[in-house]
Amino acid sequence: MFTLYQLVGIQKQLEQGFNPECIEVEKELTRRLEDLWQKDSMFWHQRSRIKWLQMGDRNSRFFHLSTIQRRQRNQIVRLRDGSGTWRSEAKEVAGVIKAHFQVLYDAPPNRDFEEILSLIDPVVTAEMNAKLVKAPNCEEIRLATFQLGPLKAPGSDGFPGLFFQSYWEIVGNDVTEAVKSFFQNGVLLREWNQTNVTLIPKVKNPESMSHFRPISLCRFIYKVISKVLANRLQPFMHGLISEQQSAFIPGRQIQDNIIIAHEVFHFLKHKKSGRKASVAVKLDLNKAYDRVCWDFLLKVLEKLGFEEKWIDWISQCVCTVKYSIHANGGQVCVVEPKRGLRQGDPISPYLFLMVADVLSTMLQKAVINKSLAGIKMKKQCPVVSHLFFADDSLIFLEANSWYCSNLRQILGCFSEASGLSVNLHKSSVMFSANASHSTRDELKGILEMKDMDKNSKYLGLPTSWGKSKKESMGFIRDNILGKIKGWSNKDLNQAGKEILIKSVIQPIPMYPFMCFKAPNSLCSQLNSVISNFWWENGDNGGKIHWGSWKKLTDQKEMGGMGFKDFASFNIALLAKQYWRLINSPEALWVKVLKGLYFPNCSSLDAKRGPSPSWIWCSLVEGMALLKEGLRWNVGNGDSIDFWRDRWIPNLPGEKVQSIPSHHGQWAKVSEFIDSNTHNWDMDKLLNVISSEEARAISRIPISYSNGVDKIIWVHTSSGNYSVKSGYCQVKTAVSKGICSPPSTSYTPPKSMWTRLWAVPTAPKVRLFMWKVVRNWVACKSNLYRRKCAQVPLCPICETESESIEHILFRCPWTKAVWFGSGKAFWVLENSIISADKWMEDLLCGTLAKEATPEIVGAIFQICWAIWKARNECNFQGKLPNPITTIQKAEMANGDYLQAAYMVGKIVVPIQRDNSSWSPPPPGVLKINVDGAFSSSRGVAAFGVIARDSSGIAQFWRCGKVKVSSACAIEAWALRIACNSVIDADYSQVIFESDSQVVMQSVQGRTNCPWEIYTVVEDIKTWAKGRNWSFIWAGRMKNKAAHWLASYSINSCSSIQLGCIPPEFDSILRKDCNS
Repeated sequence: MFTLYQLVGIQKQLEQGFNPECIEVEKELTRRLEDLWQKDSMFWHQRSRIKWLQMGDRNSRFFHLSTIQRRQRNQIVRLRDGSGTWRSEAKEVAGVIKAHFQVLYDAPPNRDFEEILSLIDPVVTAEMNAKLVKAPNCEEIRLATFQLGPLKAPGSDGFPGLFFQSYWEIVGNDVTEAVKSFFQNGVLLREWNQTNVTLIPKVKNPESMSHFRPISLCRFIYKVISKVLANRLQPFMHGLISEQQSAFIPGRQIQDNIIIAHEVFHFLKHKKSGRKASVAVKLDLNKAYDRVCWDFLLKVLEKLGFEEKWIDWISQCVCTVKYSIHANGGQVCVVEPKRGLRQGDPISPYLFLMVADVLSTMLQKAVINKSLAGIKMKKQCPVVSHLFFADDSLIFLEANSWYCSNLRQILGCFSEASGLSVNLHKSSVMFSANASHSTRDELKGILEMKDMDKNSKYLGLPTSWGKSKKESMGFIRDNILGKIKGWSNKDLNQAGKEILIKSVIQPIPMYPFMCFKAPNSLCSQLNSVISNFWWENGDNGGKIHWGSWKKLTDQKEMGGMGFKDFASFNIALLAKQYWRLINSPEALWVKVLKGLYFPNCSSLDAKRGPSPSWIWCSLVEGMALLKEGLRWNVGNGDSIDFWRDRWIPNLPGEKVQSIPSHHGQWAKVSEFIDSNTHNWDMDKLLNVISSEEARAISRIPISYSNGVDKIIWVHTSSGNYSVKSGYCQVKTAVSKGICSPPSTSYTPPKSMWTRLWAVPTAPKVRLFMWKVVRNWVACKSNLYRRKCAQVPLCPICETESESIEHILFRCPWTKAVWFGSGKAFWVLENSIISADKWMEDLLCGTLAKEATPEIVGAIFQICWAIWKARNECNFQGKLPNPITTIQKAEMANGDYLQAAYMVGKIVVPIQRDNSSWSPPPPGVLKINVDGAFSSSRGVAAFGVIARDSSGIAQFWRCGKVKVSSACAIEAWALRIACNSVIDADYSQVIFESDSQVVMQSVQGRTNCPWEIYTVVEDIKTWAKGRNWSFIWAGRMKNKAAHWLASYSINSCSSIQLGCIPPEFDSILRKDCNS
């Protein structure tokens, strides 16, 4: 505060007259104050636990208020004890907490669960065990360290992951040795397993300990060990856990359970006839993680077939823990548990799934033994008996007393063995419509459960929907309003609002939108809510909508803010779900949908059908978008209809337009491929289609290894559907459907918007300059036009109308700012017609040739400082001072650049690899490959050269091929190289190419572009079982192959061994000498 008082005093002196000494003192004090503010902002940012808002603009008040709000929410003022009596004294509250955890973590007496264990079949193979118990290497430990959240709440050691990740070069060796010592000795230091437990309220006003979720804060070294174990176990989980469990398994998602569950609910609601009734049982497992019995868990691991060493490691992690329970900012008690898994421990989810899967096994065996009968919704549908998502459980069975009694017995046996208990008071049932009242009452009595009410939810979504879909999904609107009306959000600047909207508010509907088509009226309402929030100004809630919502939803490179239009976003998400349906035919949820809606046709030919569920109707709308962008990628051609399917990328409509003959109208693409040469049979093609079509087909690569045909999405390079690309397609279609006359106003180019958002300056400054270009600034002329101001004149000079151009460039005091800053060249008054055209000239035109990003950032900061000074004059009566304005702009620009370098936002250019070719080790063959492509001539050529450890050429290949892109010829060249040595007697081969895309695709490090997918799959197939390496090399290392490709594309002759061109010979000699 003393620094602030000093600064105010100096500024008062400057108001009385110019003083160079005072100016220097003001600069120093301002710099010191900025540094203090920056540290204050960072402190409250970290304390607030806000992850979505990054540093860049200061939002210290927002962070401060968020921290206070979070502390108030987590404060435990009073609690009910076990008898229901309120306890409000600090010691009494601590006593209630301690008693609760002592009971919770106390293990039950010895039990006999051998009968249950006998149901478990061993599935862990010797190969899996070998991978699980091998000694970890340094890279594995480093990977686990950097996978952990950098700013997750630390454990008792006090160190977050960011410390270890930032200083890995210093502490990495110690961490690695510590982790290795555990895997070598099999003993975990007790100190490493000391765990803080903090209590997070699950409801708004918690009354008892059941209303809190205990979160374990483990020490970081322990989390690294646990993460290594989890990483090793994850790839095998798909085979260890039954298909009814969807949580934490790669390839399975929560939507899988939602789709099946809501199809069953729809079936129960509409099953109004039939002799047999059905029932859905929704179980509530009480404190599931905390009640897992360790002895049962370890026995389950043993029965599954895990090696003893692995089980010992798990035992050390789970059974040596000591809890320090924290509440109200301090330690309440210390507990040594005898059971339970920690929420916050990386390995815990997988261990819990193995315990819960025992119940799944018991239910499946009961169905097989006919002790239970699941629900079969249609003849072609699989039987559905249960669905699990972690501890969220749904069980489906035929509604009769015998089955329900058996279910109670199964649940009782499992509960006694595992420690997991079913909370009967919170569990509920839903009967099919044909179940009589007497049957319902009888079965509810046996199960001791109540009916699901209309507010009941499964995995966060309602179990039943009313007639009004808008009202049924009203909880989305309420959740968004709750976030927006949060009392701390008014303290965000508009740049902070942008991040809040994109990172917090817009993702809220994603979850239900992935499965359900929301009514357009609800989507419009959500759009309106966000638009109002974006434009509202401060505490008074006043707002002027300077631009339409449609313009705000345009992408940033098109002049918008990139906000999502909810209706379009909804369709794009549904298309993603249908894409998963097409590509996961063996998944349980896909089998259910196929049996219900398209049992006799492909998924792309499916219709809504009679009495469809809301989910299916929604997915069909997603399919309509998906079908527009789907095409076949040719493998062996067996699955593709030659005449009807879309499979030719370079033709209109991507399909054959020629009329098929009656004899060949059902031909497959494979019939036009020569199986011996793996080339297109051009004679056969020319007999049935035009030469133009045959030429386009000839450029499609064919699999050499009988690869399968694949459906791709053409709007991404990988061929995999993405929500982003789908959303762009919906937006484009909507824009084309809106008939509006062409605009006569100036439209800035896309490149200008792209460069504007990349200028190195604070987000709020970039946002302001975006509004300047859009003319969405509250200057007098704009306010006067909207009848919000009485006169349009500039209140400072009172000579001209106050437009944004006048404020920034033409007002007399502003000219002094530009002259004094040394940036007047960039804002010559006579050359500025309008702000948008000036911006285009600055970023893309004649001025851009001289304007570096740093200069543009400084210009933006001056514009921002001028705008702030103008506002201080209008609202606080401070006369603008050009010198002070320049100082503030320079200070702000310097501070941003310094902070940006510190957090890595400004990237130092990467030094290119200019080293020359190097020979392989003795006994190893190195093959360099390259491709050349001329789009104007439609010609492509490859170059391949193989050399030994002495640099002597063993062979080379070059020639022309028919492909459609530069990437395709690079991949083709590599396949030719692989094919050249596939039958040769080389023990080890290194392939080098200067195409990063191709090499990373072969290595599996990136999604393979669809246009080279077939070629890359051939290469991967050949590489299996061979000692082949694929390495990216810079252009200087690949000169010989590059020369061959360039020569071939411009020449009709080949290169003979006895007649090597001098230029090629020179390259070979230089490479050999190097």
